Amino acid sequence: MRVEPVERDRVVHEDAQAVAGAHVEPWVLFISINLLLIFLGCFMETIAIIVVTMPVLVPVVQAYHWNLIWFGVVVVINMEMALIHPPVGLNLFVVQSVAPDVPLRRIVLGTLPYVFIMAGVLALIGICPQLTMLLFNGA
Repeated sequence: MRVEPVERDRVVHEDAQAVAGAHVEPWVLFISINLLLIFLGCFMETIAIIVVTMPVLVPVVQAYHWNLIWFGVVVVINMEMALIHPPVGLNLFVVQSVAPDVPLRRIVLGTLPYVFIMAGVLALIGICPQLTMLLFNGA
């Protein structure tokens, strides 16, 4: 079976132009991207999410003139959230294999504060994206 590259058909370029041409407010796009990544994190492994979504999302991010380092931090935080929330949450099963006497329900409840903290960090860097660049700018 031969797989044709998506770029050859210009699908990615057309999708990016459609989103950029839709004149969606940046905050709506930011929330939509986060919700998409969190939703996909419920059903897919993190590497698969990155491989499937980045060819579409990066041109959209570039069309909005967002910093790619900032966007990378946003994606990493979303992927970390995907690793610790059910149903796929790979790290939940890792913890359960290390502590088999602890029920999975208790492990999931133990990770919820971290999910909320990561969601708060996403909101914070969405409001103030310069926070992600502090280390790169030598502050």
